[in-house]
This record gives sequence, C-alpha cells and structure tokens, in this order.
Amino acid sequence: MTIPFSQEFWLGMQLFIDLVLLGLFMVLFKRLKSQGKEKPNPVDMEGVAEDAARTASQIIDMLEPLVKEADAAATSFDLQIRDKKSLIRGLNDSLDSRIISINLLLSRAESMLARATNVSNATASGSSAMPPQVSTCFEEDVFDQQKSIVDLYEQGYDADAIASRLSMPKGEVAIVISLKKKFVAMETLE
Repeated sequence: MTIPFSQEFWLGMQLFIDLVLLGLFMVLFKRLKSQGKEKPNPVDMEGVAEDAARTASQIIDMLEPLVKEADAAATSFDLQIRDKKSLIRGLNDSLDSRIISINLLLSRAESMLARATNVSNATASGSSAMPPQVSTCFEEDVFDQQKSIVDLYEQGYDADAIASRLSMPKGEVAIVISLKKKFVAMETLE
C-alpha cells in the first residue's frame, strides 16, 4: 500500500489552511471593527445581526469541507499505519522462525563435522570403532522440530528432557529455547 502524499505535503497543506483561516478571521474582525465605529441606531442592529450571522454561516460553509478532508486524510493515514504494523509483525515472525532454523542447521553442521573428525581420527589411529549413527531427527522438517521443542518447553520440560525425548542434541534444544526467550522478550518490549 502506498502513501498518496508525503508528510511534507500534509504539513504544507496544514500551513495553507491555517493561513486561510487566519485571513478569514482578520476579514471578519475588520468588518466587525468598521461596523462598530458607526453609531448604529436600534433599527440597524437587526441588519448587523443578520450580517454577522450571514458571515458566520459563510465561514462555517468554507471550513466544513476542509475539516471533512482533514478527517478523511487522518483516517486513511491511521489505516495505513495499522496495515504497516501488521506487515512488520508478520515479517518479524517469519524472520524469527528463519533465524532459529539457520541456527539449528549450523548446530547440526558443527555436530556432523565433529563426528566426521572423530571418525577420521579413529580411522587414522587404526581403531576399529564403529562410526556413530546419525540420528533420524535430521530427516524431520526443521520447522516441525522447532515447534516440538517450543511446545515441550511451554509444557514445562527443561532442555535435557526435551533433548532426550526428541533424540536431539542438547545444544540444538538449548539454542531454540534461548532464541525463543529472546524473541518473546523483544516482543514484550514493543
């Protein structure tokens, strides 16, 4: 959604409206002052009252469309701000989820690198040890794992219990939990 006019335009428009109103009040004041200098007789008082009422009516008729336009612009501006806030909130949620996924994938890569290094060291030393088995949690979708970790954490499980229950490294679980805590803390500050 695009903003139809910039903030500078609206400030200029407000200044213009203020100047027009000031001019109208000055004209009204001069009319009233010039009519006040004349010594009206009681018969002319009715004419003065009619002129004042007519002038006031004209001023009100001129100001009414301006007030309606200003109200419409303010309403439109408010709706645009609300739309942008909801878009930003959605983008933040999406970015939070992707950050957690990237951290999980980095943690897995580091874990696999460490395992590969251990296997190559064991092979180089002539050990007949079996290489460690890669858990099946790598086959799951990263987003499903994050959701499972967060759900179990919200149910009151700690990182060790969640790691053993989901057959995942404790480091991954701890990363997801700490990132989720940070994101929740950032949201509450807003």
